[in-house]
Amino acid sequence: MGYHIAFSKPFQLKPRVCQISLTPSLHFCTSIPTPAPAEDPVSPNPETTASPGPKPDPKTETPNVAQEKQFQRIPRAKQQHRSPEKLEDIICRMMANRDWTTRLQNSIRALVPEFDHSLVYNVLHGARKPDHALQFFRWVERAGLIQHDRETHMKIIQILGTCSMLNHARCIVLEDMPKKGFELDEDMFVVLIDSYGKAGIVQESVKMFSKMKELGVQRSVKSYDTLFKVIVRKGRYMMAKRFFNKMLDEGIGPTRHTYNVLIWGFFLSMRLKRMEDAEKMFVEMKAKDIAPYGDKLYDHD
Repeated sequence: MGYHIAFSKPFQLKPRVCQISLTPSLHFCTSIPTPAPAEDPVSPNPETTASPGPKPDPKTETPNVAQEKQFQRIPRAKQQHRSPEKLEDIICRMMANRDWTTRLQNSIRALVPEFDHSLVYNVLHGARKPDHALQFFRWVERAGLIQHDRETHMKIIQILGTCSMLNHARCIVLEDMPKKGFELDEDMFVVLIDSYGKAGIVQESVKMFSKMKELGVQRSVKSYDTLFKVIVRKGRYMMAKRFFNKMLDEGIGPTRHTYNVLIWGFFLSMRLKRMEDAEKMFVEMKAKDIAPYGDKLYDHD
């Protein structure tokens, strides 16, 4: 009988209802934060997912950013802008690294579509070996690639004179050029006179100087000054005085450089007679109102 009464009363269910309703209230009062629900990685919510921004416009980028991107795209080899190598430099490098053979000649011929005087002059100027320069000089003319002019002749004479290949230089001036119909001039002989003097062959310098008159080449104070410098370097002071008087007889007036070269040579002799000659020239120099170089009495060159 009691069992029927307990289940038939409806109010006995209220404590259970209240116990269920207390759970959210307790949860509301707690200080522990509620963990955020985990996002579903498979199906993200399109409304809550941040959409990527618009792509940057390359036109509106700053110069630094654009330059940095361009630098990253360009390979290292292409960043170094090198000017193309000149044709004469290529030929000079080929001549320096290889022997002068027919194969080298064919390589140069295949490289150059047409030879001109400027190219030949620059190759002679940049040649590292004087013998190769001479062989190149003779080859281009014998092969019919070009006819040398006065400037290319002058260049090879200077190269040969500097390297003491004096016999070749002499043959070009005294034999080759007259056969080709070139008119010889003073500058060519000045190179020969000076080159023989630097080589210590004073007598050949004097011969070249005398050869000028035989061939009808006009001599000026330039050739005389070159000869004086060669002579006084070797202590030929009496010879220098004779040529000085000869220069005056030909009506060629001495310049400041002429006096300084002679006075310099006379002072180097350290002899009383030569010192007197130097003083006489210095007095003559002052009488003609010709001043020495700066505050010096003579030139050291």
